[in-house]
Amino acid sequence: MIPRPLREELGWLGGEEIEIEVVDGTVSISPVTMKMTLTETDDGVVAVPEAELPPLTEDVVRKTRDSVRR
Repeated sequence: MIPRPLREELGWLGGEEIEIEVVDGTVSISPVTMKMTLTETDDGVVAVPEAELPPLTEDVVRKTRDSVRR
């Protein structure tokens, strides 16, 4: 478990998948990146996630906005 103050500082909301690895004797923890494919549409190229994503809620947007304003 990663302590809440650290998750909040990183902008992690909880429930995300993470990778843990040892790099030069140091433990490195990072979020798993979402695999995307680029698809051409009438409006241009868009990134389409390979897995289904949870809905983007107003609460998630607010928390993200607040975390980048710090």
